Amino acid sequence: MDEPNNNLSVQCYCCGYFTLKERGNYNICKACFWEDDGCFDLKKISHPNHMTLEKGRENFIKFGACEERFVKNVVKNPENKIHKKTN
Repeated sequence: MDEPNNNLSVQCYCCGYFTLKERGNYNICKACFWEDDGCFDLKKISHPNHMTLEKGRENFIKFGACEERFVKNVVKNPENKIHKKTN
């Protein structure tokens, strides 16, 4: 898989893909449509996303986006197009 794009070197807390330019600057992830407010607490409500990070992750697994209504806005098959660190 390709290395992370130098301009998009920060990993999204919701989906794990390298889609962000910087942390906590309210950028929207193109893989899951999570708005990165910098909070990584799974149980805390993310105000811009109106849900917890835990729920956003569950939704990403279930729908392919942090909310079902955003499926049309995300990159299809991100695993083929965007770098994701795997351990």
